[in-house]
Amino acid sequence: MSRWLKVLLTSSAVVALAPATASAQEFQDCEDCPAMVEIPAGDFTRALNAEAPRQDVSVGAFAIGKYEVTVGEFAAFVEATSYEVPAGCELFNVMGPIDDPDASWRRPGSSVPDDAPAVCLTFDDANAYVDWLAETTGEPYRLPTEAEWDYAAHGEQETNLSYFLRAGLGRNDANCQDCSGFDLMGREDLLFPVPVDTYAANAYGLHVMFGNAAEWVADCHNPSYEGAPTDGTAWLEGDCDTRIVRGGGWSSFWADLAGGRPATDPGIRDNAIGFRVARDLD
Repeated sequence: MSRWLKVLLTSSAVVALAPATASAQEFQDCEDCPAMVEIPAGDFTRALNAEAPRQDVSVGAFAIGKYEVTVGEFAAFVEATSYEVPAGCELFNVMGPIDDPDASWRRPGSSVPDDAPAVCLTFDDANAYVDWLAETTGEPYRLPTEAEWDYAAHGEQETNLSYFLRAGLGRNDANCQDCSGFDLMGREDLLFPVPVDTYAANAYGLHVMFGNAAEWVADCHNPSYEGAPTDGTAWLEGDCDTRIVRGGGWSSFWADLAGGRPATDPGIRDNAIGFRVARDLD
């Protein structure tokens, strides 16, 4: 399988009609639970790229993690459940991906602080975590759908070609290999996950939707949005042997952050793939 982050620009939201939430409602259901932000219902239009056909989508109100799930939060789950994550992770370097049998979410190629995103986790690992949150809190935690993720990441930005190329970000506003305006692939010491609150929040109060760690979403992979649900729910038909990660990671190029939605092996452990949680609201 070709490296997921090399996929060409393919998808993102086009117009979000819901207002920004300058005073977003935040909550936390338990001490070790992720901080959550309530996202208002709204309509938006998405497309595979700036010139592709549009699909209008209506998204109901939901909550999504303010940050990517952190090493410390995932550690609380492992400690509480004795969940086992086998060692072994695909690490990125300038010569291409390397399978390291000793790497893990605790040490994904280097030591990481508790407030860094938890990476080297499969789609099933992410679902095991959200299932534990749901059981622990009695609340309906889950992975976000692709439409919800798109809607939340987009905020109130006007989407055009510039959005697909730069995700609405300025230089040094995200952690990716050329987000400083320069390609840093020759400096691997500068390429690694950083704490999840490193960069400013978007219009909905969400941090690091782009770069740092790409994020699993609930949907099966489909090459286009033709026939996709228009109510914001997960598309669970199509190629369910592959899944989708959104937002790009620390080893992605800037132009892949908003649009990249690669078909990804759900069993891959990659040190630039993590996840963010979602939750239904009453």
